[in-house]
Amino acid sequence: MAKTVDVLKSLCEPHLEPGEEFLGGTRVNQKGMAKAAAGFGIGGAIGGGIAAAATSKNRAAQTDAGFPTTPQLAFGLTDRRLLVFNRSVMSGKPKDLLASVALAEIASSHFEPAKLVPKLHLVLTSGAEVGFEAIKLDKPEEFAAILGQLLALRPEL
Repeated sequence: MAKTVDVLKSLCEPHLEPGEEFLGGTRVNQKGMAKAAAGFGIGGAIGGGIAAAATSKNRAAQTDAGFPTTPQLAFGLTDRRLLVFNRSVMSGKPKDLLASVALAEIASSHFEPAKLVPKLHLVLTSGAEVGFEAIKLDKPEEFAAILGQLLALRPEL
């Protein structure tokens, strides 16, 4: 995780506003990616087709919420915003800033721990909900805890 956080911190720094502080980061995949990969591995084209339908539903939810629909993303968390980066398809390393979401636009977050593929859900103030599969190696529970604390500390919406 330390390596990912270090990369995200360096990517976030040029985009930080005066006084804004980087707090953490994690990599995520579009919800349904793990099933899609398993579907192709186990069921070939048919299994992959079924799993692809599930990812297209989640891609539509991301679009409706104003989130980038790139399958592999990375989140950099500051005391004010969630910075969303794409990731290299080959290495998985965070690369370019795609979006900036003010914490005021996030109504709540929910983390689902799991043995293989933990999930991170964000509910926006618009009512839109987006879900992501977290990369377990990055200790997404720590990221989710920091985000939860930030959301709990702010004034009521």
